[in-house]
Order: sequence, then C-alpha cells, then structure tokens
Amino acid sequence: MTAAFLPIGWYRIDPRGNKEGINAQFDPPAEHLAFTVKFKGEADLPEIWPEPLPIIVRTLSI
Repeated sequence: MTAAFLPIGWYRIDPRGNKEGINAQFDPPAEHLAFTVKFKGEADLPEIWPEPLPIIVRTLSI
C-alpha cells in the first residue's frame, strides 16, 4: 500500500494492480484496493505516514 498527496488530499493507492478478478483502479476520490482484510489479526490501517518511523530508518541503515 502506498499513498499520494493530490489536490483532494491524501489518496491511498494499491500498487498490486489489476489482474483477473482484482479491481484496483486509480479513481480518486474513490478507493479501490486489490484485497480486503480477510483473516483474524489482519487490519486495514487508514492512517497515512508521510515520514518513515525513525526505527524503520535505523533498521534499514544498519
């Protein structure tokens, strides 16, 4: 999952794209994600984090 800042605000984009049976169109302001949450413990977090968390940057910099 990724996001882009458009004139209408932040818009989540699913880069997994379209395949047979999957409709992940780029159609702001409507969101069309490739997959829905199906399993216990999964979550669809609606927050947008424009800056990476410091712990992620540190971990990837090692």
